[in-house]
Amino acid sequence: MVRDEIGQSLSHVPWGDRAGRVAPRRDAPARARAPMSVTDGAAPRRRPTLHDVAQLAAVSTKTASRVVNGEGNVDPELARRVREAAETLDYRPNLIARNLRRNDGATHTLGVVLFDVANAFSSSLQRAIEDVASRRRIVVISSSVDEDPQRERDNALALIERQVDGLIIVPAGDDQS
Repeated sequence: MVRDEIGQSLSHVPWGDRAGRVAPRRDAPARARAPMSVTDGAAPRRRPTLHDVAQLAAVSTKTASRVVNGEGNVDPELARRVREAAETLDYRPNLIARNLRRNDGATHTLGVVLFDVANAFSSSLQRAIEDVASRRRIVVISSSVDEDPQRERDNALALIERQVDGLIIVPAGDDQS
């Protein structure tokens, strides 16, 4: 039995209804989870997955993956359906999951911890870092610690936990241990 996000049965709901639900492909194996739907003002929905995109486009997950990742060997009509489904669902690839599968493990992120972004030097440095990183398609995650050494340590550790590829710290205070 298919259930919605809060566990209620969807057996009474006709597939293809105005909430945006679609019927599963006939050749696809049955799934225990509810299909993804377009937000219709109801409770918040879970983040759409590649499987949801494939289901809406009526293609295999591998075909949807090929389109999303820019690989070749996909019929143009299928690629169009996948792109439309991704847009309809507001699908965004899970970069953490993608990076786990990559050989290099790179996250293409850079952490920056600044002592005070209101300081002219810090803001100029932040801008320069972002300009260079942007040209290299690297996302900058920055933090201003308001000259608090404990907050600096905490934020640096938080960025490391998020597996940034690099970390730039402009230290606060005299103790830089």
